[in-house]
Amino acid sequence: MARPTKNGGAFRTNKTLADGSVQTYWYAYRGGPRIEAPPGSRAFKDAVKAAQREQGKPVEPKPQAARTLQRLIDGYLDSPEFSSRAPRTQSDYAKLAKLLGKEFGALPIVALETEGKARAAFVRWRNHLAKSSLRQADYAWTFLNIVLNWAKALGDIKVNPCREGGVKKLYTDTRKDKIWSEEQIRAFASKASPELLLAMTLALATAQRQGDLLGLTWRAYDGRELKIAQGKSRGKIKVTIPVTDWLRTMLDATPRKSPIMLVNQDGIPWTPDGFRVMWRKTCVRAGVKGVTFHDLRGTVVTRLAIAGASEAEIATLTGHTLAQVRSILDANYLHRDPRLARSAVARLEGDNGFANCLQPIDLIEGEKVGLLNKAQ
Repeated sequence: MARPTKNGGAFRTNKTLADGSVQTYWYAYRGGPRIEAPPGSRAFKDAVKAAQREQGKPVEPKPQAARTLQRLIDGYLDSPEFSSRAPRTQSDYAKLAKLLGKEFGALPIVALETEGKARAAFVRWRNHLAKSSLRQADYAWTFLNIVLNWAKALGDIKVNPCREGGVKKLYTDTRKDKIWSEEQIRAFASKASPELLLAMTLALATAQRQGDLLGLTWRAYDGRELKIAQGKSRGKIKVTIPVTDWLRTMLDATPRKSPIMLVNQDGIPWTPDGFRVMWRKTCVRAGVKGVTFHDLRGTVVTRLAIAGASEAEIATLTGHTLAQVRSILDANYLHRDPRLARSAVARLEGDNGFANCLQPIDLIEGEKVGLLNKAQ
């Protein structure tokens, strides 16, 4: 994603490197020279102005919006807090910023201090969005809160009128019951191109997100393990995954047409949208309904639970923290497979159950029979 900013009219772009990490670059203007100085510094501003002056570009940024909500929105989009977000999140937030600005951009900041009225107006806006999409309405409300909390932390506003306020999420669906069956996996595999089959195999062998797999490089694979820096954490969470025999066989047989592991039939790395389109088309051809690529992650988690994997083992593979395992897995991924109940009952049959302290034969011996009959 790339867009102009208020840093003297400089231009920012994020680029995914060969190792999967994301790097932000600044330019004096679109198509202009790259600026190496730290953004916001005097050297940065001087370099931008000099380059713009040389090309006849305007050397001053556009006047800031008056003390309105639009000014807060613009300020957040130019903040380190925004630039530290993952590229996909930045793209989503930029769209929500445009949506929010169109509706409330001219709202004076002082109006936010009338907490009840401001919150009511924002709630009505969210409810209007909910008519089209509950999930989008929740996302817009979350973004609004992020902007207002950021502004409050800087002292630009005294209160965030949208904090809590009894407003609950509208979208509560989970993925826990959307698990790929063995029949669906086989059906998809029978219709998939080699490129999509590799993507499915990687997902089932690693339980990683689509974005992380699409950015996976061949350098991350050493013949025994895959090392993945998860994009959702901006690379802070790194997982090392031993490669299964069936995944290794496929990887070793795959031509390396690009530094990126997953490519389309032309050998070009997938775009997220292009991948989703081809995945859906293959699902249609295979007759697979009701599940998505992301649900492969939940499918792996469920299989691991059935196999007796501990929460720590699952978290180490998926990249969640131990504190997140119970809440996140149960709310989003852990399918209530009947085999889990059978596995639990089987444990009660063993030495860790109640067999040693409650023998059924005791219930029909001696006085116990009389006590039972009396109780009945």
